[in-house]
Amino acid sequence: MKTYTKEELKETSIKHGMTLKNIREFVAKYPDLPDDTPVVTERIHDVYFEKHGWRLWLEKGYWWHSTKTMNENMLEEISRREKGEEHQYPKIISPREYMTEITDELKDSFISPNCIVPNKDKDVVLIYLHH
Repeated sequence: MKTYTKEELKETSIKHGMTLKNIREFVAKYPDLPDDTPVVTERIHDVYFEKHGWRLWLEKGYWWHSTKTMNENMLEEISRREKGEEHQYPKIISPREYMTEITDELKDSFISPNCIVPNKDKDVVLIYLHH
């Protein structure tokens, strides 16, 4: 999938998407919405990215960091075993089998929202990702 640079994301959000300014304006326009009002985002289908060239912002999140930590732990385990030291993970027979290649697929993906509005009943906040 295509991704944004930070500069492209900022430019796209300002021209066609949503910025923090839009969120502040929304909150000022609807001050009576309670703090516990649910906020939901529109679900975007993969076809927009796969066939129409939409781009994503990728961020190293939980799975990326978790995988990196596991790989580091398994490399340390391999080193301990090669040195004949006590195993930190004795139930793992082959530490290399627990290692995963770190790729962009492990990063969290984001898209710049288009707009923020309340629903008709003003009891849910809707964030649209599609225009």
